Amino acid sequence: MNDSIGGCNCGMGLSAHTHDRSSYAAEEEDEATSWLHEYIDKDRVRGLNEERPGASRDVVTKRPVDRGSDDPFLRSIEDCGPELIVHVPFSEVVKIHSVCLRGPSAAFGEAGCGPNKAKLFVDREDVDFSTAEDLPAHMEIDLMCDSQADTGNVHYPTRGKIGFQSATSVTLFFGENFSGDEDVQTLVSFIGFKGKSTKMKRKCVEAVYESRAMLKDHKTPSGESTSRSLI
Repeated sequence: MNDSIGGCNCGMGLSAHTHDRSSYAAEEEDEATSWLHEYIDKDRVRGLNEERPGASRDVVTKRPVDRGSDDPFLRSIEDCGPELIVHVPFSEVVKIHSVCLRGPSAAFGEAGCGPNKAKLFVDREDVDFSTAEDLPAHMEIDLMCDSQADTGNVHYPTRGKIGFQSATSVTLFFGENFSGDEDVQTLVSFIGFKGKSTKMKRKCVEAVYESRAMLKDHKTPSGESTSRSLI
């Protein structure tokens, strides 16, 4: 696990690196692969450190045809750091072939606020801000910078990654953005998945999670919630 793909050399003061073109692909029509939008359990999507309640659900349930739009968007809470966690449960067990993640477009006017990395955890109900940094992920992605992913047609393939062939949920952790500044809020405009359903149902579990991010210089929890969800 802990495989990292993607990459971005976006001129935001980060160390120069190039894109591995084998790590991502523009959208291609595939009869065996389609958007998993209809299999997302919309009422059970949850976000941690979201500025507007329900914003995580809005970007996850946004129609794929509208993925190039900045509205609605998810943004981290001001003064609570750039971190975001989004939990996406599915109504059926699914095979995930690729993930589409999009920050704001260049036209949005907030350069550098898109996430630059993502950690993906499959079938984990216990990921919160106290565990996300150190917990081994099923997949880690170096995201393309905002201007290069404007259209939302960049997909990050999951092939070869454990867990994605039989997933009941995916939890995404965005720890920082391209600005490199903890005072800059992270903004995400679309989260989507492509693959297919296995037609298998899932079962109930309970989880307790830390609901808000803390800046690294004051790690006092600000709230804890209990959630019952399906996997």
